[in-house]
Amino acid sequence: MDTIMDKLMDNLKSFIPAWLALAATHLYLLSMLVFFPLFNTDKMFHLYLDKRNFFLVSSIIYLCVMLPQFLIALYDWGNNMTMPKKPDVVFTLVLLAALAISTILSRNITSTFLEMSSRTISGLCFLVILAIYFAIRQYGRLDKTLLWIWIAGSSAIYICGIFCACGINFFNIQDGLNAAQIRIYLTPMSNVNYTACYVSLMLPPIMVIYMLCKEVSTQKICGYNLYLGFLFTLFIKTDSSIIAMILGMLLLGYFALESEQWADRYTQITGIYLGAKLTICLLRLLFGDKLHPFHGTGAIILDYRILICEILCYLAFLLAWKRNRKTMREKLAAARKGVVMIFLAAAGIGIVCILFANINAANLSNESFWQNLVLTDATFNERGFVWRRTVAAIKEEPFLRKLFGNGMNSYETFMSLMNKLTPDSGYADPHNEILQMATDMGLLGLISYFGLLLSTLVRGFRNWKKNSFYIMGALTLIIYLIQALMNEYSIYTLPFLFIFLALMNGKSIEKLE
Repeated sequence: MDTIMDKLMDNLKSFIPAWLALAATHLYLLSMLVFFPLFNTDKMFHLYLDKRNFFLVSSIIYLCVMLPQFLIALYDWGNNMTMPKKPDVVFTLVLLAALAISTILSRNITSTFLEMSSRTISGLCFLVILAIYFAIRQYGRLDKTLLWIWIAGSSAIYICGIFCACGINFFNIQDGLNAAQIRIYLTPMSNVNYTACYVSLMLPPIMVIYMLCKEVSTQKICGYNLYLGFLFTLFIKTDSSIIAMILGMLLLGYFALESEQWADRYTQITGIYLGAKLTICLLRLLFGDKLHPFHGTGAIILDYRILICEILCYLAFLLAWKRNRKTMREKLAAARKGVVMIFLAAAGIGIVCILFANINAANLSNESFWQNLVLTDATFNERGFVWRRTVAAIKEEPFLRKLFGNGMNSYETFMSLMNKLTPDSGYADPHNEILQMATDMGLLGLISYFGLLLSTLVRGFRNWKKNSFYIMGALTLIIYLIQALMNEYSIYTLPFLFIFLALMNGKSIEKLE
């Protein structure tokens, strides 16, 4: 039997052209990076159905083309079961098992596997995403063509969002929206929460490529994309994306100190960022009434006094840098690990303090300092309201549910059954990926999902000195994980995350120069 199977597989391998899988993968990435984010059939209405249908149709066509390759890969994998598997493969397979178990144990398998709303994702879509991950991991190639595709698609989204945020109904895409919706539905990526996830995945890799690229033309095109991306990040006015991007800029500075050329490019990226802030300040001065008002973190960092101080500090640094860049870089490089350790220690202490305050919240007086660290319903634009109730529901649910979850698209039903939220509350997710995965697939899904993300992040930190393009994995996932604390995964952005993870864990990045 083994001999017959070997012959069948050998015949199958010889029958399939070597270029087919690579070409099909390139075309699929083109459709996902350019057409998927822009696709809509009725402006801002029914977007989640548009995205689901486009994703499923294009993905299933791609998977059908790749089916012979999957059969060969499964056969080879079966013959090498004893071979050690990469951590990302192990976590993805466990995540697949978590998806299957949570779906089987769900209260309504049909609803869990097939249905979704604007703020959820179906089990079928998640299953296809995992299949796509394996295909792109093997055959995806991050080359110049894909880079141009990436920049073209994201730039189109940025331009659309910038115009709409400035009060210009770009291509009449906001027709039919009421006054409250106009401020938060700025692009075909739906509302500002999803656009925050999108920009957290699209912008950081271009920041790294700008810092590393050798060609002047590539640097210029990446620079234009960065300028639009920084404008877009500020205009969508989500605290999560703004905070994540600022911390990402600081982290990029850590890597940039490795060489003088990288450090020079980093100062240019900083200049682009300040230029974007200056542009918004000028637009507010000239067209203040037309621009949607800024609030929260965005309003603070766009204060003209803060911007003037930043520009003066930046100019002073540039002057000192030009005079003695070698010595400055060496001193900063020598101090960077110490700064990171101090930051991590401070972050660790902060987390411990927050946990202590919330665990002992009932025993704290209103005048106590610790009371300031207690999570309330108003925390993070009222996300605390749903966070607190979700945590309470998870604590009270049966052990089996804690372990395996309730299935995709089940949050509203789960919270209603646990008497934490009413069916008409409007909350279809907890606005936090940790809590979202815990309710969807339980502890098993939580470990495997974040294991996949964190193993890719660790791989980036381990290998960036051998191959500088691994910085993309480290930087992007740090930024994504920060914003994920306040946003949820969905059909709008989850395919992009797994495409990125596949490219970072595949063979493509090893061949970049």
